[in-house]
Amino acid sequence: MKIVIGKSGRIEAPLGDADLAHLPGIDSVRKSTSITRRALCMACRDVGLFTNEDAIAAARGEWPVLLMAALDGLTDNQKADAQMEWSDVTTVRRMSPLILLLQWHLDYTDAQVDALFGIAVVADP
Repeated sequence: MKIVIGKSGRIEAPLGDADLAHLPGIDSVRKSTSITRRALCMACRDVGLFTNEDAIAAARGEWPVLLMAALDGLTDNQKADAQMEWSDVTTVRRMSPLILLLQWHLDYTDAQVDALFGIAVVADP
């Protein structure tokens, strides 16, 4: 098995989280992987999380409507910080606190978020 980092979130991770957890190097790959906000918005659109309109707005830096509920339970300052971070960031790190919050809100597995960032595990030829 080897870890492959693709160009977009259209790559699906064929292994589940239990398999990925034991793969050497997956943590360092996740920590070092980032993509542009535009690429992440396109990946979210391609998997059906965003409509075209939502993806365009999110790529411009607007907080995605679908993810507004992810801010519930945060203080007003934390909500503002998250939205300001999104509006300012040009590249998004796979392991950023913002992505981890969204992963929790969407109930996405590590493998599903990895796929959005183009991280896949493939069998050696």
